[in-house]
Amino acid sequence: MEKDCHELQYPRDNLYLSCYVNESLNYRYHWHPAEYEFQLVLCGKQEFCCGKENFVMEEDDLVLVEPNAGHASFSTTLNTRALVIRFSALAFQPFLKKGESFSFPGLRSSVDTRRDPRYTRLRFYAARLLDAASRKSSYSQLAAKGSAQLLLATLLEDWDPPVTATQPEQNEAQQELMQRLARYMEEHYQEKITLEDLARFSQYNRTYISTLFKNMVGINFYDYLMRIRLKYALLDLADDKKNLTRIALDNGFSDLKSFNSRFREIFQYSPAQYRQRVSRDCVLHALGRRLVPVEDPLVREKLERFMDIRNDSPH
Repeated sequence: MEKDCHELQYPRDNLYLSCYVNESLNYRYHWHPAEYEFQLVLCGKQEFCCGKENFVMEEDDLVLVEPNAGHASFSTTLNTRALVIRFSALAFQPFLKKGESFSFPGLRSSVDTRRDPRYTRLRFYAARLLDAASRKSSYSQLAAKGSAQLLLATLLEDWDPPVTATQPEQNEAQQELMQRLARYMEEHYQEKITLEDLARFSQYNRTYISTLFKNMVGINFYDYLMRIRLKYALLDLADDKKNLTRIALDNGFSDLKSFNSRFREIFQYSPAQYRQRVSRDCVLHALGRRLVPVEDPLVREKLERFMDIRNDSPH
């Protein structure tokens, strides 16, 4: 476990979460099949892409990303830092029937809403959670668990989220097969891959493989493959010495036109425009993240302000 990433597990409550402060840099496209992700900008400014939406997050803004939603952020100012909490979708299970999940459409703050008391409460519990998780006192784990549960309770009580149907449950053999297929695609995304290729690899027919993707990841095989290709293409775009056609071909796109089309569909502008917007001082040439310790002065100051709910007012 990374030193500044705090992992908390409460199996009896189906609550598994991680929390940390991340320095926002260039886009790193990813998704979490069974987790929600909460992001709160502590300082700076970032552009955030979720699904096919693209919006700006400024200091004190927050967003909740639903399971399996493709998302990414990049900094538009130096020293942009965000508090990130990822928690298991299973945490809501006691309040749902089998096959259901909660949806939080549009749960994100902006200049017009960030002082809404509901967002103030979320910032308060998020800050308390990270602060407690980072401490080693006798009661810090109790404080962390309580803060996590109050954060989830606030999401449910203040937003009264609609219930939606989830994908059908899969057995262990299907889950193992899906993991094998995902690994295969990660290893061969630069090549031409078809459903027939996956069928031959897995020794199942193409119809079964197609249905498995829809049921287990909620999107079709081709869209999942495009996610993987974009994830790695974004890393190449951080290297300004590599031309766009080479990046497209190296990441499995048939040509620059198809790369431009898929990139624009997700991020709302072209790869060339993205490359121009990314600051050379805010680039990480890897899939990982750059964590910031809680003891960092900027982080500590913001946590203290969020935890003193009386001070969370316009400034």
